[in-house]
Amino acid sequence: MDTFQLNPYVIAPMTTNLHAADTPLDLKPGEWVEVRGLTEILATLDPRGRLSALSFMPEMERYCGRRFRVSRRADKACDRVLKSGNRRMVNAVHLEDLRCDGADHDGCGAACLIFWKETWLKRVEGPGSVASPAGVERAAVGAKIDAAGLRQATRASEGDGTPESVVWSCQATTMYEATSAFARWDVSQFVRDVRAGHVKARTVVWWGITKALNRIRLVPKMWRLVETTRGPFRVPFIGGTLTKTPRELLNLLPGEWVEVKSYEEILATLDKKGKNRGMTFDSEMV
Repeated sequence: MDTFQLNPYVIAPMTTNLHAADTPLDLKPGEWVEVRGLTEILATLDPRGRLSALSFMPEMERYCGRRFRVSRRADKACDRVLKSGNRRMVNAVHLEDLRCDGADHDGCGAACLIFWKETWLKRVEGPGSVASPAGVERAAVGAKIDAAGLRQATRASEGDGTPESVVWSCQATTMYEATSAFARWDVSQFVRDVRAGHVKARTVVWWGITKALNRIRLVPKMWRLVETTRGPFRVPFIGGTLTKTPRELLNLLPGEWVEVKSYEEILATLDKKGKNRGMTFDSEMV
């Protein structure tokens, strides 16, 4: 595997592998769309079943021809493979919490949100309305992959032939290729969030203040100065103190009720990076 040296403070150029078919619709949360027919979508894909490096997975086929509301713009994505952090996605949205059921990926249970390129969708007026005259699907002229090829593309490697040795490929594993880097403090990301209606401007401002306070808290002298001026107070700080984090097994089942532990109880389970056995407790969860 290739290795990369990543710097989150350097703004990389916008994704350079955008395909000509990767056209924007500028969709907003709440709008209705119809997923294009499979023939139309196949015509946009390369031989690996991808558009601008984003996979169209076999699990998405069942939604072709159906109508959904846009839940969010998918302007940012998280790279979990190379762990390069948040990255910039373009011309993509999420639809009504549609998630991958992993049926064509050996029953993967991650239930990831599906990314939909806008060119795979068409804007409609509602769940049962017709926004434009009915017509035939766009011909798949020059299509480089068929439905069977989509299923073959889910395997990056067959390994030694045993089921457990197969290396799977999906939107999550190829997220680095389908996105581009941006600086952690790139203001445009926050502008996009506010314009899309994902968050209020005041929420972004409070997030910035919280991040700044957490930085200050890491410097005891500066934090004492803040508390001297402001008095003792709590901010969503998630750093723990442990070197070995505890494990607790509850054997929970679907449908059971739980209560999230208190902020102090959770802090007592985290290491200095805010993790318990590698799993991060994020500030958004406070």
